[in-house]
Amino acid sequence: MKRTLSMFSVLILLAAVVATLNSGNVMAAGGGGYVISPVREIITVSKGTSQTVDLSIQNPTAGVQYASMVVNDFEASTNESGQPQILLNGQKSPINSFQDLVSKNLPSITIQPKQTLQIPIKITVPKNAEAGGYYGVIRVINGSSTSNTNIALAASVGTIFLVTVPGKLTENLQLIQFTAAKNGDPGRVFINSGPMSIITRLENTGNIHVAPFGTVNITDSHGKIVESYKFNVAQGDILPNSIRKFIDPLANTKWQGKYKISAYIGYGTTGSLITTQNTFWIIPAWFVISAIVIILILLILGFVIFRKITSNRKHKVRARF
Repeated sequence: MKRTLSMFSVLILLAAVVATLNSGNVMAAGGGGYVISPVREIITVSKGTSQTVDLSIQNPTAGVQYASMVVNDFEASTNESGQPQILLNGQKSPINSFQDLVSKNLPSITIQPKQTLQIPIKITVPKNAEAGGYYGVIRVINGSSTSNTNIALAASVGTIFLVTVPGKLTENLQLIQFTAAKNGDPGRVFINSGPMSIITRLENTGNIHVAPFGTVNITDSHGKIVESYKFNVAQGDILPNSIRKFIDPLANTKWQGKYKISAYIGYGTTGSLITTQNTFWIIPAWFVISAIVIILILLILGFVIFRKITSNRKHKVRARF
C-alpha cells in the first residue's frame, strides 16, 4: 500500500516538474495549499562563490499552513521522454549532486492566511567542485515532519534548479535517430497516406544541459518544400548522460511518393550544428496490390510458357523414335 501511494505521489509532482523542464517560462505552481514561484530557476554560480535565490511562497487559503522544505536531486528518466526522475530518501545523483550546494537545515515555515513569504535559498559552490550541471528541486511539504518524503510528494510544490558551475564544460549532442514514422512506428516505406511524424533522438554526452533548436524541412521528389517546422519550440533541455526523443507530428496527412527530410539543429553556447537527412516513401495500397497481381500474372504466364516449351521438346523426342 505504501509503495502504491509513493508511486502515485511521484507522478503528481512529476507532472508539475515536467511542465517546467519543457518550457522556458517562469510561472507559479500551486499544490498542497501553497503557490510557489519561480517554478524554474536557471543560474550560474562560480566555484568558491555563493548566490541567493528568493523563493516566493504564498498561502492562498483561509487557514494557517505549516510546512517544511526538502532538497532532492533529479536526473533524466530512462524512457527518453525528458521527464525528470526525482531521487527520494536522500539519494544523491552520482555526478554533481545539487544537495551538496544547499544547506541541509532549511527552515520550517508557518504561513498565515493570504500571506506570502520570501524565503532566501543560498546556493554555495565549493572551490573544489566539479564543473558542469547540478540539478535538483526544493520542495515545500505540508506539515513540519519530513520523515516520509515519498508520501509527502503528493502534497508538495517545488522550484527546480538547473545550476551551471563554470569551468571545463563539455557541450556535445550526438544524433541517435532521425526518421519518419506513421502512427508512432518508424520506417522508410509506408503503405497509404496518413498521420505522419518525425522522430529525432539526441544523446547528451557532455556534462551540462543543452536545449537544441533548429528547423526541419520535408521536400518532395522535385525538391519543393512541402512542410517545415521549428524544432524543440518548447526549449526542452537534454540533461547530461541521457537520450531524449522528440516526436513532431506533421500537419499534412496526404502523402504520396518519395520525400526527403532534412534537419538543421543547433545547440550550445558556441553555435554547434547538427545536419542530417533521411528519406521515406508513401506507397498507395492499390499500387502494391496491382504490383502483386502483375507479378502473379507474370509468374503464371512464365510457368505456362515453360510447361509448353517442355511439352514440345518431349513430343519432338518421341517423334524421332
